[in-house]
Amino acid sequence: MHSLFLALVQFPQVQRRTQAELHVIIGRDRLPTFDDGSHLPYIEALCKELIRWKMVLPIGKIHGFHLSPKIEMRGQ
Repeated sequence: MHSLFLALVQFPQVQRRTQAELHVIIGRDRLPTFDDGSHLPYIEALCKELIRWKMVLPIGKIHGFHLSPKIEMRGQ
């Protein structure tokens, strides 16, 4: 969420274009749903760009998960 606000502050034209796409495709009388995603290419691209800016996990950490010791559950 922090990356979204940062992008909208740094690039106000992105906010204007995103809002324009929402108003054209969705309108002002309802909220978007996941079914609308295929009709919102600019917003979908914005979401992918935000993930690229601030990844959930560092790339190097992904490979280390299979090396971690097994966690045993109590009673098993």
